Amino acid sequence: MTEPPKERLFRLHPSMRYPIVCGPMANASGGRLSSRVSRSGGLGFVGGGYLSPHGMEKELCDCREELGWKEGKGRLEVGVGLLCWRLSQIPEEEAIEILKVVIRFRVRAVWLSFGDREQMVRWCTLVREMEGRINGEEEDGLRLWIMIGKVEELDFTLRECEPDVLVVQGIEAGGHGDSTSPPLQNLLSTISNLLPAWSPSLPLVGAGGLSDGRSLLSILSLHPSISAGVFGTRFLLAEESTYSPAQKSLLVQASRSKGELGTVRTLAFDLARGTLGWPQGVDGRGLFNTTVHEYQQLRADGQGQQSLESIRQVYAQAVERGDVGRIVTWAGTGIGRMDARVQPVLEIVQQIADQLSLAVRELGRYA
Repeated sequence: MTEPPKERLFRLHPSMRYPIVCGPMANASGGRLSSRVSRSGGLGFVGGGYLSPHGMEKELCDCREELGWKEGKGRLEVGVGLLCWRLSQIPEEEAIEILKVVIRFRVRAVWLSFGDREQMVRWCTLVREMEGRINGEEEDGLRLWIMIGKVEELDFTLRECEPDVLVVQGIEAGGHGDSTSPPLQNLLSTISNLLPAWSPSLPLVGAGGLSDGRSLLSILSLHPSISAGVFGTRFLLAEESTYSPAQKSLLVQASRSKGELGTVRTLAFDLARGTLGWPQGVDGRGLFNTTVHEYQQLRADGQGQQSLESIRQVYAQAVERGDVGRIVTWAGTGIGRMDARVQPVLEIVQQIADQLSLAVRELGRYA
């Protein structure tokens, strides 16, 4: 008998009590935030895309401390998110050392994303091989999460990467994503209808624009294979996130601005920061600000590299000052529907879970 996907997700991640995932957000979801999401009944991922081996070790040490993990206790109930294109860009010795740190810490899951077919397959294979060498073949082993942003990626991902969990990200997501992704509900509906022919028990997890328990229910109810939702922007407002107080205040302001401080998909921030190398078609969604405005003006006026260098210099100075009028504040389209307050992680997770429970009961009245 085929195991239902929702049951499989919770069996693979025994510490989860709620279908709530904190996505791996670089420079935001560190060890403290991700471990407290897991401790609260969800599953938290450390945003490890730009971390050095030493930086990764530090964040995972924080996870151990927060979760009270001791050697021989089992799995460290957090995940780590890694960027395949970035692993392929840095020196191979450094990339391998990052993987060794992650696997030696016995994390519960690794989330791989953003690479071409060759890169994705290569790093999936290496993660599994290193897990086998370092920790052995364990029934309670490492879980591999793979993220896709369009239907065209489904075939090779299932055949060649063989994920334990498939994350589907829609165009609404904050931070980086495929600029051609459909809206989350459309993409999830299409993929979930195709999935039974491939892997009927594979859990799907939706990401993009989720803001509360009601929006979570809106995807969970689409298909039995959809097993959880990823929250990003909502957790940026956690007390434990590493976003600055100024960035958190801006997110609160944006949530109450009735569209005046909206989100925009753009390459402006990556060009200004020099964080290039993302796969073709990937850009980022963040709050509109002066950097985006000036970049749009450059494109409209047909100005070239010299003006772009000026933007980079000004951006670097803004980073030193913590000027949120220029530096990036990533945010998804759900920003205007959030209960935008700075709160402890435990309160946020419980609030989403309570909202989900209430929405299920209300929906049951129509049954």
